Amino acid sequence: MELSKQIIIWRLLLLDGLPQTFRLALISIGSAFSLGILLGVVRSKKWPVVQQVLSVYLGIVRGIPFLLLLLLVYSNTPVKGVFNVSVVTLTIYNSAYIAEIVRGGIIGLGENQFKAGKSLGMNSLEVIWYIVLPQVLYYTMPALLGQMVILVKGTATCSAIGYTEITRSGTIAMEAYGSPHIIYLEIMLVYFVMCHILTTIGKHFEAKGKLKMLGKR
Repeated sequence: MELSKQIIIWRLLLLDGLPQTFRLALISIGSAFSLGILLGVVRSKKWPVVQQVLSVYLGIVRGIPFLLLLLLVYSNTPVKGVFNVSVVTLTIYNSAYIAEIVRGGIIGLGENQFKAGKSLGMNSLEVIWYIVLPQVLYYTMPALLGQMVILVKGTATCSAIGYTEITRSGTIAMEAYGSPHIIYLEIMLVYFVMCHILTTIGKHFEAKGKLKMLGKR
């Protein structure tokens, strides 16, 4: 492939696709984590009716392929615009997994944390906010960062409804210049670098978490 065409392709990927990928990923991460933490806290409570409703809801979301959920939201909901549809779908899908991670972390802490907070005069909300969640988020950070990586990779699927992120930019370049084997490798490289950085951060937090649990830090 000519150098001039290769420069144009990289401009499409890095100047057009990458910022849109970051925009979609950052907003979706914020909304997915907020909703997931909220659902995880509620799911950890011993409220039979709420437990059953959330169990069914989370089971359905986690049992549907992301692409199918994306198409369902795109064609069967009042959400307008490919960006908004992408954010809503990424939020719904990833928050279901984050909720289970947070729920498991809260249950793993046990009731003693709640009793300790109550003995200090805190109400339930204060115990969760100041005592429980900081510990849960710290110890489950590797799993949460793993889910973050999955979310970032999921942005590529949003090209199926026309959102112009890295994969869509690569497809536009292929239609203009051909060479799909080269362009797909370049798209892979961009995603690999992004996800490798997140994975490295996750391993760092995992190591710190293990040291803290062993009482060494």
